[in-house]
Amino acid sequence: MFTAPRILVSSLSVFDASFAKAGEVTVPRRDFHALSFRLSGRITVETENERLLSSAGELTFVPQGISYRTEILEDSRIYVVHFNTVDSYPKPSPFVVAPPYPVVLRNLFAGLFSRYRVGMEHDLTCLSMFYEILAETVRALPASGETGSDSPRLRAVRAQIDRHFDDPGMTVAALAAHAGWSEAYFRRAFRKAFGVPPLEYIRQVRLENAKALLRTGYYSVTETAMRCGFDSVSYFSYTFRKTVGVTPSAYRERFLS
Repeated sequence: MFTAPRILVSSLSVFDASFAKAGEVTVPRRDFHALSFRLSGRITVETENERLLSSAGELTFVPQGISYRTEILEDSRIYVVHFNTVDSYPKPSPFVVAPPYPVVLRNLFAGLFSRYRVGMEHDLTCLSMFYEILAETVRALPASGETGSDSPRLRAVRAQIDRHFDDPGMTVAALAAHAGWSEAYFRRAFRKAFGVPPLEYIRQVRLENAKALLRTGYYSVTETAMRCGFDSVSYFSYTFRKTVGVTPSAYRERFLS
Protein backbone atom coordinates (compact mmCIF):
# COMPACT_ATOMS: atom_id res chain seq x y z
CA MET A 1 0.00 0.00 0.00
CA PHE A 2 2.68 2.50 0.97
CA THR A 3 4.41 2.14 -2.40
CA ALA A 4 1.42 3.77 -4.08
CA PRO A 5 2.18 7.14 -5.76
CA ARG A 6 -0.26 8.90 -3.45
CA ILE A 7 -2.17 8.16 -0.29
CA LEU A 8 -5.22 10.36 0.24
CA VAL A 9 -6.49 9.89 3.79
CA SER A 10 -10.19 10.71 4.15
CA SER A 11 -10.68 10.12 7.89
CA LEU A 12 -8.91 8.74 10.94
CA SER A 13 -9.39 7.76 14.57
CA VAL A 14 -6.59 7.54 17.13
CA PHE A 15 -6.34 5.33 20.21
CA ASP A 16 -4.00 4.49 23.06
CA ALA A 17 -4.83 0.84 23.67
CA SER A 18 -3.66 -1.74 26.22
CA PHE A 19 -4.10 -5.51 26.04
CA ALA A 20 -3.50 -8.26 28.58
CA LYS A 21 -1.70 -11.44 27.61
CA ALA A 22 -4.17 -13.76 25.89
CA GLY A 23 -4.42 -16.79 23.64
CA GLU A 24 -5.13 -16.73 19.94
CA VAL A 25 -8.27 -14.94 18.74
CA THR A 26 -9.67 -14.21 15.29
CA VAL A 27 -10.18 -10.60 14.25
CA PRO A 28 -12.93 -10.28 11.60
CA ARG A 29 -12.65 -8.15 8.48
CA ARG A 30 -12.76 -4.42 9.19
CA ASP A 31 -13.67 -1.47 6.98
CA PHE A 32 -10.57 0.56 7.85
CA HIS A 33 -6.78 0.29 7.71
CA ALA A 34 -4.83 0.13 10.98
CA LEU A 35 -1.30 1.46 11.56
CA SER A 36 0.11 1.07 15.06
CA PHE A 37 3.28 1.74 17.01
CA ARG A 38 3.96 -0.78 19.77
CA LEU A 39 5.04 0.80 23.05
CA SER A 40 5.46 -2.50 24.90
CA GLY A 41 4.82 -6.21 24.63
CA ARG A 42 4.69 -8.65 21.71
CA ILE A 43 1.89 -10.07 19.57
CA THR A 44 1.54 -12.22 16.47
CA VAL A 45 -0.48 -11.35 13.37
CA GLU A 46 -1.27 -14.39 11.24
CA THR A 47 -3.08 -14.46 7.89
CA GLU A 48 -3.55 -17.28 5.40
CA ASN A 49 -0.18 -16.47 3.84
CA GLU A 50 2.13 -15.33 6.63
CA ARG A 51 2.76 -15.04 10.35
CA LEU A 52 4.25 -11.79 11.67
CA LEU A 53 5.71 -10.97 15.07
CA SER A 54 5.28 -7.40 16.37
CA SER A 55 7.51 -6.24 19.24
CA ALA A 56 8.03 -3.01 21.17
CA GLY A 57 9.36 -0.17 19.02
CA GLU A 58 7.93 -1.58 15.79
CA LEU A 59 5.24 -0.46 13.35
CA THR A 60 2.42 -2.81 12.35
CA PHE A 61 0.11 -2.26 9.40
CA VAL A 62 -3.08 -4.28 8.84
CA PRO A 63 -5.13 -3.34 5.75
CA GLN A 64 -8.88 -3.17 5.65
CA GLY A 65 -10.92 -6.10 4.45
CA ILE A 66 -8.84 -8.98 5.79
CA SER A 67 -9.45 -11.37 8.65
CA TYR A 68 -6.47 -12.43 10.76
CA ARG A 69 -5.56 -14.33 13.91
CA THR A 70 -3.60 -12.73 16.72
CA GLU A 71 -2.04 -13.94 19.94
CA ILE A 72 -0.98 -11.46 22.64
CA LEU A 73 2.26 -13.00 23.87
CA GLU A 74 2.87 -10.33 26.54
CA ASP A 75 0.88 -7.52 28.12
CA SER A 76 0.96 -4.85 25.46
CA ARG A 77 0.31 -1.18 24.84
CA ILE A 78 0.08 0.56 21.46
CA TYR A 79 -0.77 3.80 19.75
CA VAL A 80 -2.99 2.91 16.79
CA VAL A 81 -4.59 4.88 13.99
CA HIS A 82 -7.63 3.52 12.16
CA PHE A 83 -7.95 5.31 8.84
CA ASN A 84 -9.71 5.29 5.50
CA THR A 85 -8.45 6.48 2.14
CA VAL A 86 -10.10 8.12 -0.85
CA ASP A 87 -8.65 5.59 -3.28
CA SER A 88 -8.50 1.83 -2.97
CA TYR A 89 -5.18 -0.03 -3.29
CA PRO A 90 -4.78 -3.44 -4.93
CA LYS A 91 -4.17 -6.28 -2.49
CA PRO A 92 -2.30 -4.46 0.29
CA SER A 93 -0.48 -6.81 2.64
CA PRO A 94 0.09 -6.60 6.40
CA PHE A 95 3.61 -5.81 7.51
CA VAL A 96 5.73 -5.28 10.61
CA VAL A 97 8.77 -3.03 10.33
CA ALA A 98 11.41 -1.88 12.80
CA PRO A 99 12.03 1.84 12.07
CA PRO A 100 15.62 3.08 12.33
CA TYR A 101 14.49 5.82 14.76
CA PRO A 102 11.72 4.36 16.97
CA VAL A 103 11.68 7.48 19.15
CA VAL A 104 10.62 9.54 16.12
CA LEU A 105 7.53 7.41 15.53
CA ARG A 106 6.77 7.20 19.25
CA ASN A 107 6.74 10.99 19.53
CA LEU A 108 4.73 11.46 16.34
CA PHE A 109 2.06 9.00 17.46
CA ALA A 110 2.00 10.53 20.96
CA GLY A 111 1.60 14.01 19.48
CA LEU A 112 -1.24 12.90 17.24
CA PHE A 113 -2.98 11.13 20.13
CA SER A 114 -2.72 14.22 22.34
CA ARG A 115 -4.27 16.35 19.58
CA TYR A 116 -7.06 13.99 18.53
CA ARG A 117 -10.50 14.00 20.12
CA VAL A 118 -13.65 12.11 19.17
CA GLY A 119 -15.34 14.00 16.38
CA MET A 120 -12.05 15.16 14.82
CA GLU A 121 -11.94 12.41 12.18
CA HIS A 122 -11.46 15.02 9.45
CA ASP A 123 -9.39 17.57 11.40
CA LEU A 124 -6.76 19.03 9.06
CA THR A 125 -4.07 19.28 11.73
CA CYS A 126 -4.56 15.63 12.70
CA LEU A 127 -4.47 14.61 9.04
CA SER A 128 -1.27 16.61 8.56
CA MET A 129 0.34 14.94 11.58
CA PHE A 130 -0.69 11.52 10.28
CA TYR A 131 0.87 12.23 6.87
CA GLU A 132 4.13 12.85 8.72
CA ILE A 133 3.74 9.42 10.32
CA LEU A 134 3.11 7.88 6.90
CA ALA A 135 6.22 9.59 5.54
CA GLU A 136 8.33 8.13 8.36
CA THR A 137 6.73 4.74 7.72
CA VAL A 138 7.73 4.86 4.06
CA ARG A 139 11.29 5.76 5.07
CA ALA A 140 11.34 2.84 7.51
CA LEU A 141 10.25 0.17 5.04
CA PRO A 142 13.65 -0.48 3.35
CA ALA A 143 15.22 -1.08 6.76
CA SER A 144 13.05 -4.17 7.22
CA GLY A 145 15.29 -6.16 4.88
CA GLU A 146 18.62 -5.13 6.35
CA THR A 147 20.72 -7.86 7.87
CA GLY A 148 21.81 -7.48 11.43
CA SER A 149 18.97 -5.27 12.63
CA ASP A 150 17.55 -8.20 14.58
CA SER A 151 20.79 -8.65 16.57
CA PRO A 152 19.88 -8.78 20.28
CA ARG A 153 23.03 -6.84 21.15
CA LEU A 154 22.29 -4.04 18.71
CA ARG A 155 18.64 -3.84 19.72
CA ALA A 156 19.74 -3.60 23.36
CA VAL A 157 22.17 -0.79 22.54
CA ARG A 158 19.51 1.09 20.58
CA ALA A 159 17.10 0.71 23.50
CA GLN A 160 19.79 2.05 25.83
CA ILE A 161 20.18 5.14 23.64
CA ASP A 162 16.41 5.65 23.52
CA ARG A 163 16.21 5.48 27.34
CA HIS A 164 19.35 7.45 28.25
CA PHE A 165 19.63 10.02 25.46
CA ASP A 166 19.62 12.73 28.17
CA ASP A 167 23.08 11.63 29.38
CA PRO A 168 25.59 14.09 27.86
CA GLY A 169 28.39 11.68 28.72
CA MET A 170 27.10 8.93 26.42
CA THR A 171 29.92 7.83 24.09
CA VAL A 172 30.29 5.36 21.24
CA ALA A 173 33.11 3.68 23.16
CA ALA A 174 30.81 3.03 26.13
CA LEU A 175 28.06 1.69 23.87
CA ALA A 176 30.53 -0.61 22.13
CA ALA A 177 31.68 -1.91 25.50
CA HIS A 178 28.04 -2.49 26.47
CA ALA A 179 27.65 -4.64 23.34
CA GLY A 180 30.91 -6.46 24.06
CA TRP A 181 32.54 -5.45 20.77
CA SER A 182 35.48 -3.31 19.71
CA GLU A 183 34.55 0.26 18.86
CA ALA A 184 35.46 -0.15 15.18
CA TYR A 185 33.39 -3.32 14.80
CA PHE A 186 30.48 -1.77 16.70
CA ARG A 187 30.43 1.29 14.41
CA ARG A 188 30.31 -0.93 11.31
CA ALA A 189 27.65 -3.26 12.73
CA PHE A 190 25.42 -0.42 13.94
CA ARG A 191 25.54 1.39 10.61
CA LYS A 192 24.87 -1.81 8.66
CA ALA A 193 21.89 -2.66 10.85
CA PHE A 194 20.23 0.75 11.16
CA GLY A 195 21.56 2.71 8.19
CA VAL A 196 23.24 5.48 10.21
CA PRO A 197 26.37 5.78 12.39
CA PRO A 198 25.74 5.53 16.16
CA LEU A 199 26.60 9.21 16.77
CA GLU A 200 24.06 10.29 14.15
CA TYR A 201 21.42 8.08 15.77
CA ILE A 202 22.12 9.62 19.19
CA ARG A 203 21.86 13.11 17.69
CA GLN A 204 18.55 12.33 16.00
CA VAL A 205 17.07 10.81 19.15
CA ARG A 206 18.06 13.88 21.15
CA LEU A 207 16.63 16.26 18.54
CA GLU A 208 13.33 14.37 18.26
CA ASN A 209 12.89 14.44 22.03
CA ALA A 210 13.83 18.13 22.03
CA LYS A 211 11.12 18.83 19.44
CA ALA A 212 8.59 16.98 21.59
CA LEU A 213 9.51 19.07 24.67
CA LEU A 214 9.44 22.35 22.76
CA ARG A 215 5.99 21.55 21.37
CA THR A 216 4.58 21.39 24.90
CA GLY A 217 5.52 25.02 25.54
CA TYR A 218 6.48 24.12 29.12
CA TYR A 219 10.26 24.11 28.64
CA SER A 220 12.63 26.90 27.66
CA VAL A 221 15.30 26.34 25.04
CA THR A 222 17.94 26.04 27.78
CA GLU A 223 15.88 23.51 29.77
CA THR A 224 15.20 21.52 26.62
CA ALA A 225 18.89 21.37 25.74
CA MET A 226 19.82 20.13 29.20
CA ARG A 227 17.02 17.56 29.32
CA CYS A 228 18.03 16.13 25.95
CA GLY A 229 21.72 15.54 26.57
CA PHE A 230 23.21 18.69 25.05
CA ASP A 231 25.83 20.17 27.37
CA SER A 232 25.95 23.41 25.34
CA VAL A 233 22.89 25.53 24.51
CA SER A 234 24.72 27.18 21.61
CA TYR A 235 25.60 23.81 20.08
CA PHE A 236 22.02 22.63 20.60
CA SER A 237 20.67 25.72 18.83
CA TYR A 238 23.16 25.33 15.98
CA THR A 239 22.38 21.62 15.52
CA PHE A 240 18.63 22.18 15.79
CA ARG A 241 18.59 24.95 13.19
CA LYS A 242 20.84 23.03 10.82
CA THR A 243 18.59 19.95 11.00
CA VAL A 244 15.09 21.38 11.43
CA GLY A 245 15.54 24.59 9.48
CA VAL A 246 14.48 27.01 12.24
CA THR A 247 15.84 27.97 15.64
CA PRO A 248 14.53 26.17 18.74
CA SER A 249 12.84 29.42 19.85
CA ALA A 250 11.03 29.82 16.52
CA TYR A 251 9.97 26.17 16.57
CA ARG A 252 8.59 26.56 20.10
CA GLU A 253 6.65 29.69 19.13
CA ARG A 254 4.71 27.75 16.50
CA PHE A 255 2.90 25.81 19.21
CA LEU A 256 2.19 28.58 21.70
CA SER A 257 -0.77 30.12 19.88
